[in-house]
Amino acid sequence: MAASDSWIPSGPLWTAGAVVGTACTLALGATLLTTWSVLRHRPVEAAVAAE
Repeated sequence: MAASDSWIPSGPLWTAGAVVGTACTLALGATLLTTWSVLRHRPVEAAVAAE
């Protein structure tokens, strides 16, 4: 915005889409994988195993 006085990125729009898509994929993957791994076991089993 400061360099070109425009909210539209200079250059091909697919580049901006690729950056946004990659960021969303990484965030969603990190969230889903950690949630899935935590919820694989029952909470009581995880608490007993931690002791």
